[in-house]
Amino acid sequence: MPAVSRKIKEVDNVTADDVLDHVREAKEPLVFRGLVADWPLVRSSRVSSREAGDYLRNAYDGSPVTAFTGKEKSGGRIFYTEGLADTNFRQIKTDLGWVLDRIRESESDPDSPVVYMGSTAL
Repeated sequence: MPAVSRKIKEVDNVTADDVLDHVREAKEPLVFRGLVADWPLVRSSRVSSREAGDYLRNAYDGSPVTAFTGKEKSGGRIFYTEGLADTNFRQIKTDLGWVLDRIRESESDPDSPVVYMGSTAL
């Protein structure tokens, strides 16, 4: 992997109302530090992963979600197999509770199977 030759500019103390102005004026990538620090999910995640999971469960409407599961010892990487003939994961339809339970069961095991759920409207 190539080395990063310069640091990405960080912007502090930005409100949601100011973000678009910063993005419009930017000529390079930006990192907005603390922008969503007061969001309820972020606050609950600071308490514990269990608290964050409970917050998500309470907001969840029961709609099916798409999750990706991979094998143990994949290093957390969802990708193609050697030779690019297949993938190292499978895609399933499930519910959010199943995803959160799998993550909770294995959160302290670095060699656990991968469970990933991408952007999903809850």
